[in-house]
Amino acid sequence: MKKNLLLTFILVGMVSMNSFSQDLELWGLAPTPGYIYKLDQKGENKEIVYNISGVGGYGPGSGGSLLQADNKKLYGLTKAAGINNMGTLFEYDIAQQQYTILVDFDGTNGKSPKSNNLIQASNGKLYGMTPEGGDYDGGVIFEYDLSSNTYTKLIDLHDTLGTSPNGDLCQIDNADSIIFYGLTTKGGKHKHGVLFKYNLTDSSYLVVKSFEDYYNKEGSEPYGSVMQADNGKLYGLTYTGGTANNGVLFEFNPDSMIFTKKVDFINDETGKRPKGSLIQATDGKLYGLTVYGGTRVGTVFSYDIANDTLIKRADLGDGVGSYPQGSLVQATNGKMFGTTSMGACSSGGVFCYNPETDTIYRTACNGYPTGNLIEIEAIKTSAKTELVNSNIKIFPNPTRKFVTIQTGTNDKIKTISLIRIDGKTVETQQNINRRQYKLNINENDGIYLLRVETGKGITTHKIIKNNNN
Repeated sequence: MKKNLLLTFILVGMVSMNSFSQDLELWGLAPTPGYIYKLDQKGENKEIVYNISGVGGYGPGSGGSLLQADNKKLYGLTKAAGINNMGTLFEYDIAQQQYTILVDFDGTNGKSPKSNNLIQASNGKLYGMTPEGGDYDGGVIFEYDLSSNTYTKLIDLHDTLGTSPNGDLCQIDNADSIIFYGLTTKGGKHKHGVLFKYNLTDSSYLVVKSFEDYYNKEGSEPYGSVMQADNGKLYGLTYTGGTANNGVLFEFNPDSMIFTKKVDFINDETGKRPKGSLIQATDGKLYGLTVYGGTRVGTVFSYDIANDTLIKRADLGDGVGSYPQGSLVQATNGKMFGTTSMGACSSGGVFCYNPETDTIYRTACNGYPTGNLIEIEAIKTSAKTELVNSNIKIFPNPTRKFVTIQTGTNDKIKTISLIRIDGKTVETQQNINRRQYKLNINENDGIYLLRVETGKGITTHKIIKNNNN
């Protein structure tokens, strides 16, 4: 009897543990032709979740990475899609399988985010940068409020402030203010990029380091982002400069405001020309990627803060992939994953690096990715599917006033939403349940997105209203 009770307890415990356990997944963006994809925790079994190309415009998707906000939805930037073909800020609801363009970049409010990522600050809002656009075409720093769906341009970057940021912002620990640090690739006093501090609380912007020319010993042209290590200091990489003009790893103390070059990337033994950012792993060391070096197609390296030592840990190439331009992510299982922009089935791919064994291997082929992956808990999806192609007809288009939406045989329209180019939904019609519906567009002339949900899924279409048509 006791034995049976013990077995029952064990089985119940196993069921309970399984009920509360959650599968983990790796998600990313591929720029060619432009899609959101996911992998299992091993970096395998790739699945294309949503095709970005052609949604709200045409062009490639994104060279950056995804962000999961505290509402569990994913957010990201595309570099060329959107109504203006200048990129978008989008939301992807995993549970509903719904892709929504929140902001279309138009040049004035920013343009063509390439390797830029979003962050969610302690106030719950999203912050990011674009490398082009703004009043001086040097890029912008922006804010997006998820609660009010409001986009705000905070800073127009220009030569004095630094231009062409290609990474993301870093919010540092501060009890009194929201303070960001970031890097630009160009601009500044010497035209080769800056490290800057931006205080959101008082809207102050300060250049704390202006990088000099390519052969400057302190580094030049930083492409990635800075990160704050557990010692409170910031660490980053430059693409060029240093002793051998192959880039440097630097440290910045936000308390003393002192910048220090720590090590040079010298030759193929260390790797050279890093474009991504650093991460701090569970062993306390910093890890990163170089575009070149090793077998001349990139390396994984580590930097030990305690003894100021940089070591090449693994070579890319030989079927793993080559020319990594993003950053690593350390998964819950302790392994690190990264992407390569070339090689690995000729279209780039995903690789796994095990820091315990110093082994590296390819896990998936991909569409020339240049960003990094994120690890999230798997979310159960609804039955809806976001469609890339459909038999839905919309006419006339362009239109003066009305458009007719018509589906194929045995497919009824459920919901229609009309969305302005700034991401605002201006009209929604629900519970239509008909194969054909005539929509009256009571808005000013311009370009709109029409989202149509049917029993087969959701499609997004570009509508042009022109009263002079």
